[in-house]
Amino acid sequence: MGGFALTAAAVIAGSQATGRKSGPAHPVDFDSEQAGRTARRRLRLTDSARSAALRQAVLWRPTTATNGADTPASSIVCRFKPDVIGGTTPKFECTTADGRTIKVKYRGAEPHGEVAATRLMRALGFPADDVRFVERVRCHGCPTFPFLTMRLLGFVKATDWYGHTVDYDQYTDIAWAAVEHKHPGTEIETADGRGWAWYELDAVDGPRAHVDALRLMAIFLAHWDNKSENQRLVCLDAGPSLPTRARCGESLAILQDLGATFGPRKVDLAAWRRTRIWMDRASCLVSMEDMPHGGSTFRPVRISEEGRRFLAQRLGALTRAEIRAIFEGARFPQRDGRDVDSWLEVFEDKVREISAGQPCPRP
Repeated sequence: MGGFALTAAAVIAGSQATGRKSGPAHPVDFDSEQAGRTARRRLRLTDSARSAALRQAVLWRPTTATNGADTPASSIVCRFKPDVIGGTTPKFECTTADGRTIKVKYRGAEPHGEVAATRLMRALGFPADDVRFVERVRCHGCPTFPFLTMRLLGFVKATDWYGHTVDYDQYTDIAWAAVEHKHPGTEIETADGRGWAWYELDAVDGPRAHVDALRLMAIFLAHWDNKSENQRLVCLDAGPSLPTRARCGESLAILQDLGATFGPRKVDLAAWRRTRIWMDRASCLVSMEDMPHGGSTFRPVRISEEGRRFLAQRLGALTRAEIRAIFEGARFPQRDGRDVDSWLEVFEDKVREISAGQPCPRP
């Protein structure tokens, strides 16, 4: 590493140490061997095998988890992973004592939107990551500003150097952070990338009701930031010995990175109220063309009556108390200062938009 980069890295790392606390020499018995066994893996498939996995992917499964009021953990302890993470929301990854890698988002509107959206998706039966607020994350080895620190270290190409200098006897406490636990399964990728685009759902062989209900949920949430890597294709039967380029026997298509929701500009009540469900109710046409980036990979599509009715029934089965718990658990009042009743009103209006009116026309 050059002299300028080394000097910059030292200044950056040193400035982030302000406010950090010292703990006992071994505050948590982190199992490095277990961490290695449970580190996030990806399954590299050929294009044809990946296409087969997408065709058979499950989009919805029956669930009894309709209660959005899961009690969050009061605290989590982890070890910082000194990696550069993309995006604009402050976040970092760390490893818990049992070897799990978690993602921690700690500032801005996105953590609130992601907690609410993922809790809602899971309550309806759509596979999603488990994201919830934690009162305190104690991160051993974390700089005071982990996202900024790693971004700057990446800029001067000093991340490897910093990784060898992390002091895990020091810790930083982060209050009310959103902690993401990935849905079980091994992420599928090809030589060209990972994830799936919304227009690829036409290839899914599963029930049309599930496909169109998922599309309609994306409209409901205003999930416009839907580039391919913001959706995940996972294999559930990929064990450690599954060879590279093998086929996947059981796959799920999952929405991830749901923070840019309830807006479309991330937890914006007025904007969410203005965002319409239907471009044309008579033909059940939906579109994101008037959202940021023209809706990205979401192309205009006509929703089937099976899909409309399927989602309407499941949204209608949620009680007002369950919906309230989702917004309160996502700390919406702490984010925008509004009473949850305002969010409930818009939520219920959007459910009525989906459930009311004539059946969608047959193709």
